[in-house]
Amino acid sequence: MKDLNIPESEKARFEQMVRAQPELLSSRALLAALKPLAKQVISDPQSPDIGRLIQTALRQEQAYSVIRLGDGEMNLLAYSKYPEVPEVSFKTAVETVNKRQHSFKTSRTWLYLLEEMMHTAMLESDLIGVLGLWRPGPLSMEQFIDSIDMNFRGRWGQWIGLDYIKKLALKGVFQERVLAPAHLYFAVIEQLDQLLACAAKTYLITDQSPVHDLLSKQHPDGHFALIQTPISPRPLVNTEPDFLYNVMSQLPPCMKGTLTLVGAGPWSEFYCGWIKRRGGVAVDIGTGFDLLLGHQVRPVHRKVKLNL
Repeated sequence: MKDLNIPESEKARFEQMVRAQPELLSSRALLAALKPLAKQVISDPQSPDIGRLIQTALRQEQAYSVIRLGDGEMNLLAYSKYPEVPEVSFKTAVETVNKRQHSFKTSRTWLYLLEEMMHTAMLESDLIGVLGLWRPGPLSMEQFIDSIDMNFRGRWGQWIGLDYIKKLALKGVFQERVLAPAHLYFAVIEQLDQLLACAAKTYLITDQSPVHDLLSKQHPDGHFALIQTPISPRPLVNTEPDFLYNVMSQLPPCMKGTLTLVGAGPWSEFYCGWIKRRGGVAVDIGTGFDLLLGHQVRPVHRKVKLNL
């Protein structure tokens, strides 16, 4: 993993944060903490309830946004929320932007804007996948701390995905929203046949064009449209996220009754919000596109049994 050159003092502060709240690493404890603070909490990433909520929105032609706040999204959402570790916040947010195939040469100003955009996407959403509600296996505090240096950006995003989400919950942010595990895309792709049957048209926002051919072949009666996101050339020279404007320009002004499956890293949450404003149902399925193509690109993919 890339060395972000984090000051030792800030690394130590991060470790102190973890040691002060080891209970956040317990899925059971986190579920108990969040359950009274949200409209509904679903703890199983393969729960049929996830698909039912999306189907209801499609059948009733309601605008609906399903986002996932994983480590990358959290690096942006909480960019300015931990001033005691400024280099951690800055360098992990920059790395989150830089590591994407669709990227740009970011700045502190843009990171503040992306933070606000992510916050808006969260407030516009109806169903949110969050970290920690489900794990494929137990994770102790010492295991977490020992693995920080191996993936500092990811571990920081995962930690604030527990700590900051709990803080938002205590402020009442999720009282009108459903929370589920960040791996909710397991349920979505397992129930994809039912979801597609409810949609007048299905848009696919991804750089994986073969998924369009696959779904078109599997569902010959379906109507699919691919919105392909262009890969940014390296080294990064653009100082604005032109790829965001590119996708926005391809969205129809009215998307009522349609389903959009999105797989575009942290930018997915922005797209989901824009689609909801147009009356559509948008779902961030992340690496669910890879699974549909038969590719197990994450270790967790090999630890679950999916009915595809």
